[in-house]
Amino acid sequence: MHGSLLLCCALVGQVPQAERIDSEFLKYRERIKFGNLTMNVEVSRPNENLVEKWHTEIWFADGRYRCDYRFFDNPNQSRREVYCENCERSDYYVHFDEKCLTLQRMKPPGGGARLGDRLKFDPRILGICISSPYTFDSIRLHEMVGRSDRKNVSVESADWQGKKSWRVSYELANGAQVSDLFVPEMGHCLVERHWAYSVMRDGGKVEMLHIVKSEPKEQGKAKLWFPHKVECRKLQDGMVVDESRMTSIEANFNEPVSAELFKVSGMKVPPKTRASYLVPGAEGRYYWDGKAFVKEQIARISDVPSKDPGSGGGSKWLAGAAISLACLRLGAFGVYWLRRRALAGRRTA
Repeated sequence: MHGSLLLCCALVGQVPQAERIDSEFLKYRERIKFGNLTMNVEVSRPNENLVEKWHTEIWFADGRYRCDYRFFDNPNQSRREVYCENCERSDYYVHFDEKCLTLQRMKPPGGGARLGDRLKFDPRILGICISSPYTFDSIRLHEMVGRSDRKNVSVESADWQGKKSWRVSYELANGAQVSDLFVPEMGHCLVERHWAYSVMRDGGKVEMLHIVKSEPKEQGKAKLWFPHKVECRKLQDGMVVDESRMTSIEANFNEPVSAELFKVSGMKVPPKTRASYLVPGAEGRYYWDGKAFVKEQIARISDVPSKDPGSGGGSKWLAGAAISLACLRLGAFGVYWLRRRALAGRRTA
């Protein structure tokens, strides 16, 4: 039984070392190698009268990763965005945002950011990450548990919903005070985390507190313990300024993932979607016909009757305008997400 050693320590009154508790948690999460996860996310900020919701589904296996988001702008409207790494071709990524479909190198010539990569995150961080879901892409598992820059570490026996648990408390080099609660018999899940620190703003000290609570259960055919619900709260001087809820979490880890899910043909991209098919030797304009990337047949200007002989290249101007408009639409949500990320702020410890 996983966690039997730490559970035995609790039963006989012995206190294990914090490093051992952290290590058991990390080893259990590292057992997750491939699979699928779905969840609903809600972010609210009372002082901004803001509530945002979206549904996320991810698949990962053999170095491939796909995340599919459905954002709900209002009860009657939603928009979809997809990001997939090593899809269709090795070292390529796919991005789709309902306006344009892109197939591009992971490291494009000349550099530049990948469209949609802000959506990717490691599912193993759920339940331990104190930051907003907008910044999940920047969080690494080993940065959040078992840090080497902590001091004044203490371990004490505790109880969580009638189950033996361990509370590990410590101070980080930047002064943050952290308290973690682990339950050995539930996959060593971290079920509660408090992260407190002070910052100077407008000439005064402000007390910040992050609280993360999760409810684990055995999930999937593998029966791995994993949160099915996570709540994160950020308080400033005792007032809630940011809340995130991840609910209806369904995890099917270490179960086979169909290769079709990592192909554009398995992403339910609507036919006639304009495409940026950026592969060697694929010059020209393309669209997705529901099964493959198809090159557009563009008539020459000399073949198209002109109603205004004096306009000179009006069709070219319209084509250029259409492409520019598509690019603007493609980047609109990326800019929006980055703005929300800036407002959320990256984790401070």
